[in-house]
Amino acid sequence: MRYLFVLTSVGIATNDWDQAIEVAKKLVANGVQLIELCGGFGPMGVAKISEGIGHKIPVGGVLYGGEAYQPILDLLKD
Repeated sequence: MRYLFVLTSVGIATNDWDQAIEVAKKLVANGVQLIELCGGFGPMGVAKISEGIGHKIPVGGVLYGGEAYQPILDLLKD
């Protein structure tokens, strides 16, 4: 088996756009190469974060099907 990449995942929760942009800037400064946002940010959130970091690295959004919503909520409730 050949590994194509190693992935480290960090979860950060916020409901404030300015705070999200500041966190993204810190991640970029610390060498992060890619940001995947929760689907809840939507296309506008992806655009705002990308613009906020000067488009220095790719910013995308994750999308889960409806069947995944409850398991995700269960995961995040604690």
